Amino acid sequence: MLLHFGCPNCGADMTYNISLKKLHCDHCDYSEDFDEDKAEWVNSPIPDGEIYRTCPNCGGEVPAGNKTCSTKCEYCGTSLIITERLVGEYRPDTILPFTLDKTRAVDSFKKWCHNGRFAPAGFTSPKNIENLKPLYIPFWIYDFDTRTSVDATATQVNIHVSGDTEYTETSFFDVHRDFDLEYDKVPYDASEEVDDTLISKILPYNFEDLTAFRMPYLAGFMTEQRDYASDELAPLVKHQVEGYISNYANSSISGYSSVRINNMNINYAHEKASYAYLPLWFISYPY
Repeated sequence: MLLHFGCPNCGADMTYNISLKKLHCDHCDYSEDFDEDKAEWVNSPIPDGEIYRTCPNCGGEVPAGNKTCSTKCEYCGTSLIITERLVGEYRPDTILPFTLDKTRAVDSFKKWCHNGRFAPAGFTSPKNIENLKPLYIPFWIYDFDTRTSVDATATQVNIHVSGDTEYTETSFFDVHRDFDLEYDKVPYDASEEVDDTLISKILPYNFEDLTAFRMPYLAGFMTEQRDYASDELAPLVKHQVEGYISNYANSSISGYSSVRINNMNINYAHEKASYAYLPLWFISYPY
């Protein structure tokens, strides 16, 4: 089934307006809050296939890959949501709605590249900037409660001088630490299409506005299904968390000349993963 939000005032396409935080019609300037229970089933089922979907507005064939969840008709610009790809295990638990609209995104882009002074020709041209697109990227967000035991060897070095001779005295200490640490909302992108190195450059997200997922948030935006289950990415996330714990363990043993961690045992007392869509403005430039 395709979900399309038609304006009740003029019949034109409605999309989620970032500034208003409502569904909005650019044609007649009508806006309304959305109720998913009402909105999800506004349209009747239409024939569809795996690769193309028929636009309910103009009848054009819209390319939709096997994992495309929301897109736009290339002919009339109608926003389309493929609802059957957003159910069951593929329905996100939460979404972080866009707060940066296109005007501000363009301003940020120009500022980042210094208005193109050192960029290739055409990089900041209006035609290229028009390709700046808002995407929702699938993420897993993890919460961990950990109990960690650390055994370390620490040294205390004292130097004193007697006559013409300098003496160095080194004392060795066995150090043990136990601590409980909670790590909340650790994100990891669940799309194989997105370069993890690029994603790491925009982390962390501000999760204060993370909210329950509703389909109207996707109206006007491109989204894809996740490629990885939470348990496939959990070892990578735990490796990150163990780095955080190691840094904390070292910082907790202070007052010594040196510290060497001999053993660190991490017990994950509680683990939780939730599926989320997080926002990203994206532009691709061939050079």
